[in-house]
Amino acid sequence: MTKPSLLFWIIAVLAVLWNAFGVYDYWMTSTGNADYLKDYDPRLIEWMTAFPLWRKALWAISVALGVLGALALLLRRRVAVALLVLHFVVMVLGFAGYDILIANGAQIYGQLGLAMSAVLVLVAGGIWLYADRAAKNGYLV
Repeated sequence: MTKPSLLFWIIAVLAVLWNAFGVYDYWMTSTGNADYLKDYDPRLIEWMTAFPLWRKALWAISVALGVLGALALLLRRRVAVALLVLHFVVMVLGFAGYDILIANGAQIYGQLGLAMSAVLVLVAGGIWLYADRAAKNGYLV
């Protein structure tokens, strides 16, 4: 096993923090925390509240996979790659598959929401690709 670089540790810690915020966001949104949601468009809140159970499950699974994958990366476990690719796929299925293609999400999200969704997907993809590179460099076991 190869000793990871300082960059590896920085990215792994940032990945955990990023995904931990995803857990916080999921929890605060799904429990309807009024203080957290006060700046959200009421139409968006109503739309997300009306998600079918399977879409809510995709969201929860995506968040869980992101945290587990990031923690596995930090712990230098090869399973991080699989968890993070699944996180990416489930996220894309939720955003693109349901939100955009099925539930008219582009109109609900607006330009800023679409841009933020794209950032979330790109960051998830970047973390997955970094984990894959780390595995190929021998940093993960």
